[in-house]
Amino acid sequence: MLTGFDKQFSRTYKMVLAVLWGILSAQLCQKLATFVLADLQAHKEGLLELDALEGLANLGTSGLHPNHCWRDLLKKLPQPGLPKPFKFEVPLKNKVLGFFKRQTCMMLPHEFLAALYHRYPEVWRSSICPGVSVYRYFYKLLCFI
Repeated sequence: MLTGFDKQFSRTYKMVLAVLWGILSAQLCQKLATFVLADLQAHKEGLLELDALEGLANLGTSGLHPNHCWRDLLKKLPQPGLPKPFKFEVPLKNKVLGFFKRQTCMMLPHEFLAALYHRYPEVWRSSICPGVSVYRYFYKLLCFI
């Protein structure tokens, strides 16, 4: 049995109601409660930065305009350092429709790899070039082809 519902409108009570009304899943409710407890512990230790939490609470004019929450969140996030996808048309053939073109997008490999190297060097080192031994192995494989 759940306890802690002393006040009818406590935050815990509201979270359980959100689960019962299908707004939150029970799994998400549990995960949020875990995060809240961790944040309370960090606050006790003086390690919690309230600015970020206040920024999230203020999304959509503090919930007054819920349709704007996503837009406001995107404005707060940093812009990705990756190039924009290249748009082009692909010719296709269908037995019924015949020939037609569809627009699609792709990241150009040379632009993507250059952006990783210059803007995200830690990702470059861990994923693309973890060390000299990888280069030696790669070129050794090329010699046998």
